[in-house]
Parts: sequence; structure tokens; C-alpha cells
Amino acid sequence: MHTHVATLPYLPAVQWRRVSATAATIAVHLLAGVLLLAPLAPPLRQPTVAPDTVVVNMVEAQPKKEIPPPLDVPVIKHVQPIHPPQPILPTPTVVDNPEPTIMSIPAVPGIPTGPAELPASSGKTESAGYRGSTRVTYPREALRAREQGKVILHVMVDAEGLPQTIEIAKSSGSPRLDRAAREAVLHWHFVAAIENGKTIASWVQVPIAFNLSDQ
Repeated sequence: MHTHVATLPYLPAVQWRRVSATAATIAVHLLAGVLLLAPLAPPLRQPTVAPDTVVVNMVEAQPKKEIPPPLDVPVIKHVQPIHPPQPILPTPTVVDNPEPTIMSIPAVPGIPTGPAELPASSGKTESAGYRGSTRVTYPREALRAREQGKVILHVMVDAEGLPQTIEIAKSSGSPRLDRAAREAVLHWHFVAAIENGKTIASWVQVPIAFNLSDQ
């Protein structure tokens, strides 16, 4: 039996040096391409490392402060103060006085006592008297204190019938009553004494009685 052997065509020998040079050139171009494309690639993120232990501090919540609602403040109106009732005092009545007593008159500078050429006993002399109202008001303070008494005043009445000087001859024992009597007589009008047909100055005595029994 005969074996048939096929004859293949002749292949040229491989040139290894040329293949190595070509491969090196391709590798250089690939490396250059990689270097050119490297900046375009996104940077790699470093993995975040969680802490080993998480510490949680508990803080107590502060209670909320309750704000009270605004109070309605009443508007204070100005009200007239109410005064306690005062005790009702009896209406002070006035005191009528008796006729004044004529007194001898010492010489008073500036007040004529009559004509110098006529003696005091040579003519008719008329005593001084009251003219108009002779009332005295009872002081309220004296009424509250229940004060009473009698005042005797010495009053010098000028030739026109007006009081010029008032002296307390006898006190009532109450300065309020004495003062009330003096102030009242200071506004009185008198009828001046007359001597020889002419008015003259004279001293008169005026008694004033303050009696609670009359109030």
C-alpha cells in the first residue's frame, strides 16, 4: 500500500527582529495613549472610614416658659376723695353786749380831748355808745373745746367813733375767746362822747360774755 504525502508550499522564515521592533512601537503608542487619556478619568475617591464609636450626649430639653396672658389693667379714673363726715356744730350765735362804761380819758397825743379853754366840768358831757351792729361770733374752735367766759376790753374811741386802741382788761381764760372779742370790737362803730357840744375821744369799757348755754 502506498502512502500519499502532500507537499505544502514553502513559507519564508519569520523575521523575529522585525516583529520585536514592531511590537515595541505598538507598545509605545499604547502607553502614550493611556497617558493622554489619564487626566480625563475621574479621580478615585478615598473610602470614608466611619469612627469606631459614636458618642451621643443626652441633653434635657428645657421646659418652655409659659408667658402669662396680659392682664387687663383697669383705667383709674380721678375720683374726688370722699371726706369723712365732719361733726355738725351748732350754728354760732352772736352775743349782744350791754352799754359800755364810760371811763376817764388820759391825755393821748394827736387826739383832741376838747377845747383847751373850757374846763372839763364846765359843759354837758354825753357818754359814748354803740352805733350799728355789736355782735361777736363764737369761734368754732372754742365751741369744739367747750370754752366759755367773759372778756372785758378797754377801748379808746376817737372823736369820729372809731376804735383806735383795744386792751384786754380782763381775760376770759381762753386766748381764742379773747382774740375773737378783740377782732370783733376792732370793726365796731361807736357814738363818740360829746363834751360842750363837740365830739371827743374817750376810753370805754366793753364787756363781752361767751356762754355755751346760749348755743
